[in-house]
Amino acid sequence: MNKMEFCTGSVQKVYAFIQLSRASIGTHTGGRGV
Repeated sequence: MNKMEFCTGSVQKVYAFIQLSRASIGTHTGGRGV
């Protein structure tokens, strides 16, 4: 795996993690956290 692919994969993982975090925060605060 070259450096560009590694960076892209990392960004996608971070983005997915952020989406999950915002979704769970949203449910805890009444669903407005999207």
